[in-house]
Amino acid sequence: VRVSGSYLSAVCCNALMFGSETCGDFSDYQFAKIRIEGSNKSGLGMVSMDGAKISDVHYRDITMTGVHSPIMQKIGTRKRCGNSPGVGSISDVTYDNITATGVSPSFSPTLWGESGHRINGVTFTNVDITVPGGNGTMSTAVPSNDPGDYNPKAIGTRPAYGWYVHNADNIT
Repeated sequence: VRVSGSYLSAVCCNALMFGSETCGDFSDYQFAKIRIEGSNKSGLGMVSMDGAKISDVHYRDITMTGVHSPIMQKIGTRKRCGNSPGVGSISDVTYDNITATGVSPSFSPTLWGESGHRINGVTFTNVDITVPGGNGTMSTAVPSNDPGDYNPKAIGTRPAYGWYVHNADNIT
């Protein structure tokens, strides 16, 4: 699947999103030259909640303004699909020439895998994300994580102003 030259705005939702219904696998997707203005959740979201294997996804030349969580990846264990799908995966994802301005100091860009089901092989090249500071004192503990909820706000305030990476390998 190839998507290029698009404009998105999602005031109440995620702008460009894989999931949350993820009963089938996703592979070989390319998104390029996309402008996102406003998203009350994530700008570029990717969640495997129902057993899907998401891999070989590439984002290039994307600008985002006014998004709550510029980049969000999560593996969850909701398992709403039939045939006991197990836990899914997210791997081999690239972000090239991405510029984003977040609007919330609470929802840092996040990569969150499950214990034993880690996000793997995510590469960032020329990625510039600006998020506001000023959130005050925050807990340094791992935030609560409802494995059945994909919403970036459900995780709560992350103990990071830049990136929050949990249960992930080979992130460059």
